[in-house]
Amino acid sequence: MKTIMIDMDDVITCNNFEMNVEKYFGHKFDFSSFNGYRLQDALGNEKEKFFNWLKENNFYDGATLLPDCYN
Repeated sequence: MKTIMIDMDDVITCNNFEMNVEKYFGHKFDFSSFNGYRLQDALGNEKEKFFNWLKENNFYDGATLLPDCYN
């Protein structure tokens, strides 16, 4: 079986990465102080554990659709 991945962040949904980071850590995560290009670099030494956790969780579960988006 083939798998197709579609990147929907900030195209039809908004802030999913941030939402999942907060779900993983169990609290609000301050991205405002992060000045890098890739938000995942803000995870520091938790990056690998986070992405392993994400494999077991639906990235788009609870996602908010952007206005004027069709589902």
